[in-house]
Amino acid sequence: MGREKNGSKPERFNAIARNFYWHNVVRFFSGCFDKGELPMLIHELRELQQDKVLRYTNYPRLITSQILSDWVFTQYPVLLKDVIEIILNGINIGSIINQDSRYASNEPILLPNECGRTEIFNECFKQLKLFPKKDYAIELIGVIRNNPLDNENVWKREALNYSNNDLIKWLEYGHLLQIIYKLDTRFLGEIVMKDSLDYQERKIQILIQSNRFDVLEESRYLKETLLNGILKNYLFATARRKLESGIQFLSMLLNTYSLKNVLKSENENISFLEYLSQTLSSYSSSEKYFDFKVNDEIDLGIKKVADELKPILDRPVIEWKVALENWDSFVEVLRQHYGDTWIINAIAIISSGIKSKEEKYESFSELGNLHISLCKRTRCARMKSGNLSFWRTQLNFSKEINYKLCVYLTWATSKTIIEMYNVVSDLISKLSEEECLIIIRTLKSTAELSTFNSMQSSEMITFLKGSNSNEMFNYMISFRLSESTRDEFIYKEIGGESNLLSDEIYEVKFDYLVGEYFRNPNDIDLLNRIKEVYSALPNFSFHDYIFYRHYHENKVIIPYEISKNIMADAKSYPRIIASMAEKACRQYANREIIHVGKIANDEKWFD
Repeated sequence: MGREKNGSKPERFNAIARNFYWHNVVRFFSGCFDKGELPMLIHELRELQQDKVLRYTNYPRLITSQILSDWVFTQYPVLLKDVIEIILNGINIGSIINQDSRYASNEPILLPNECGRTEIFNECFKQLKLFPKKDYAIELIGVIRNNPLDNENVWKREALNYSNNDLIKWLEYGHLLQIIYKLDTRFLGEIVMKDSLDYQERKIQILIQSNRFDVLEESRYLKETLLNGILKNYLFATARRKLESGIQFLSMLLNTYSLKNVLKSENENISFLEYLSQTLSSYSSSEKYFDFKVNDEIDLGIKKVADELKPILDRPVIEWKVALENWDSFVEVLRQHYGDTWIINAIAIISSGIKSKEEKYESFSELGNLHISLCKRTRCARMKSGNLSFWRTQLNFSKEINYKLCVYLTWATSKTIIEMYNVVSDLISKLSEEECLIIIRTLKSTAELSTFNSMQSSEMITFLKGSNSNEMFNYMISFRLSESTRDEFIYKEIGGESNLLSDEIYEVKFDYLVGEYFRNPNDIDLLNRIKEVYSALPNFSFHDYIFYRHYHENKVIIPYEISKNIMADAKSYPRIIASMAEKACRQYANREIIHVGKIANDEKWFD
């Protein structure tokens, strides 16, 4: 009598809670704790968070949330907040991983209203208001979407407090929370109209991503801003579902991604218009593209363009691949209606990549002459890609110099670029920031058509390393390199100190580092560099690297000791690294499990 009995409820919970195989039993067993025993259960849950192995995994917070969602603590509400605090602490330190429902391996935290939903909802919004790294923000948004309360009104109240970059981030959060489609047209219009033109354009793009074209149709100013943004090669208005408006139709015609692919397409017998629509969406082949509703002068202008272009848009892709005629008609109609805009310039540069040895247009050698065919003079320049005399003459005159530089940087041979480096570098150094950005946007649309081969790349990089090179020139010419070569070149040769390019350069450097780390996950120096670059990236998005997660997740194994260090400071690493580290820690924990039967025998539960 009076002898202490082994195998008490807390002891049994302690044993089964550390074994993933007993996951569902843990939830059932927790419901067997009486009201007076609940403090002991909370003590065991806290111990679980500090377990020497499990503390580096998502599991302790996950099982705690599931026990909460099973209403175990409703019989003792005073203790409820202590359990909720365990989950909140995990959110604060960034240890809640894989909450985005778009990932097949996600482990959602789901709580009822009376069992902590309000608290974690408020905490996640509190963290969002600090504007954390975007990939961490996406985890928070995943928790909010899994535990919705008053998402729309909370988001709206906060939106009124922000402007400029903060408002853009908050609007992105609204898009990811999937509430933009619910918001009043007038309210969204006021949000977008706030701040200067640059911010307005970026907010317009978010509305387009949320399929809220109706907001833009309601405001003549916003619709004109969208049109001008498309013509500047800055905004894209491709319909996510059915094509319904003239401006969506125009944006489809001017999409440089699709237009580039026309030249490489093997589907040569369908019409040019059908190809564009299939590339961008799943429109039916019977779609009446030209029957969009005409609401104003903008739509009327697009309707006129569409009617004039209809005969050539119906021509097969093969004709567009091997001859300039259709491209020339296409571009000249656009120039007639919209002038010489940068999206039209980019299309002309793309068109000069047709597969034809005969079409040289020698008589169109004045690249800067606005009074003659844009496609023909660009094609002429493209066919003189290695002619030093031609390029010296063209670049000696400042007229249309930005366009000339775009054509040159897209099509000139590596030898020509090296020979004329000093001339072109000097021209680029005199450009304004806005002019540099315009050229960079254009090269993103065109340079892929003339990627250097491995020998040319090696020659170019060797030259740039040995010269007192212009960082802006280096960045522009890097678009001619293959993706992997470009990433390595930018990482090693471009500093990123320029405020104009710093964000883009750091993103490329990060891309390169992640790729290298996945090839060598034992390299701690690489990991530390990733941490350093990640801290300098304000808008890094986990979704940009979803490829890495799905392709490498089962191939890359981060060593356990390194994974522990990552999970001990999870908020300082990108989610993709933290997610893989958590997986490694969980695999280690699974290997270290002591079977419940052995524990029962060793501790003599049943004696």
